[in-house]
Amino acid sequence: MIGRLDGALAKAGRARSKDFEIIVTLPMAMPIMKLGSQQPERVDRRLAELDRLMKANA
Repeated sequence: MIGRLDGALAKAGRARSKDFEIIVTLPMAMPIMKLGSQQPERVDRRLAELDRLMKANA
């Protein structure tokens, strides 16, 4: 991704600054899960579900 960005910037005669950052945000369609109020015996199931969702959206 950075390589493609650098290539596009170079074509335009520009370059990234040394303090350039990429911020990754969740897609709007991705479901949001709240783990804070889960009962302890359910957290492992929620984490497995979260892992599955993250892989599906990768």
